[in-house]
Amino acid sequence: MSESLGDILASGRHTVLMKVRPNTVLAITGLAVVVLALVAALLSGQRQRSDFDEATPEGVAQLYVISLIRGDDEQALQLMDPALGCSSPLDYYAPAQASIALVDSEIQAGSQSADSGSNAKVVLEITETEGGFSTWSHRETLELRQVEGDWRITGEPWPIYNCE
Repeated sequence: MSESLGDILASGRHTVLMKVRPNTVLAITGLAVVVLALVAALLSGQRQRSDFDEATPEGVAQLYVISLIRGDDEQALQLMDPALGCSSPLDYYAPAQASIALVDSEIQAGSQSADSGSNAKVVLEITETEGGFSTWSHRETLELRQVEGDWRITGEPWPIYNCE
């Protein structure tokens, strides 16, 4: 028994069919948006970070920020200039998740005296993520100097502004 479109329209059953179809389409679209958002969040969390040579100012700056994000105060302290007077535990806010991008770096050669090594400035773009969806970015300039041939964080390094 096949019904014609005219029979369906005459009986009033077309309104039920019309209500089901838009709601179904809306539900499927909403589900697709949620799935895509979750995939994007997972992929951004799995993104490969660029690793710099730890013998360079860029590598030390990257390792310093990663150490702080992981809560590894001992590693961060090893990368800081001892003249800062910092000790464990360090007092700072560390984001739960962050990505780091190099914006700029500059090395200034030091004088010829034995205790005066080179200085460097490394500018990083740090994008913090909270809850997988809320993100914000800020630029931080880290100052470094060579101490016995190794680069060390000095100045007032983000996010530690006062150690003593």
